[in-house]
Amino acid sequence: SVVPDINTRVCSISTKKFNQDVDKYSNIAFYTVSTNTIEEQANWCAAEGVKNMQLLSDKAFDFGKNAGLYVADNDTDARSVWVLDNDGKVLYRELVIEQTNEPDYESVLQFLDSLA
Repeated sequence: SVVPDINTRVCSISTKKFNQDVDKYSNIAFYTVSTNTIEEQANWCAAEGVKNMQLLSDKAFDFGKNAGLYVADNDTDARSVWVLDNDGKVLYRELVIEQTNEPDYESVLQFLDSLA
């Protein structure tokens, strides 16, 4: 998943939601990318008790710019959900148009279930 800022309400909610579902999928690696620093991400994980999801920092916006997710208006990456295979092929994607909305959890989780 990609979130603009882990320290905002919707980003925190969606990251925690996905973290709760991680244990169900032992053969899938879950990552959340945010534009926060590594230190900010570590502080958020400690405060929220998130242990099973790895957060990746895109503070330099390299990932966002290369993936077409960088939003210059607010200097963040766009909220989105991606499922890739081991070769990096995109199998599922959701770009959340209204950034104050949460992603469609059920759709991506159903998609993951279909892969099993």
